Amino acid sequence: MPATDTIKRRVLARMAPKASDSTIYLQGLGNIAGKPAGDLKIGDVLSWNNAPLCSTVTKILRETAAFIWIEETSKHDGKTYERKLKKDRIVAA
Repeated sequence: MPATDTIKRRVLARMAPKASDSTIYLQGLGNIAGKPAGDLKIGDVLSWNNAPLCSTVTKILRETAAFIWIEETSKHDGKTYERKLKKDRIVAA
């Protein structure tokens, strides 16, 4: 491996945000408390990059052993969207 790749890898590792198992790094917001998507409940408010308090979980559409499908309503435009998430994914809620 060239020396520049090693240096780049070390620099990126130092710059990476420090997070625990219960936090997620969101662009523009920093480290935010989160929980696994499998633990989402109706009424949970979700945040995504650069969008704090962006949407609300309105329905749990379907669940399997590994995935959960949710319906969320945007607080910005009032539209509803479906989202498929892996249950062990940490989401800011």
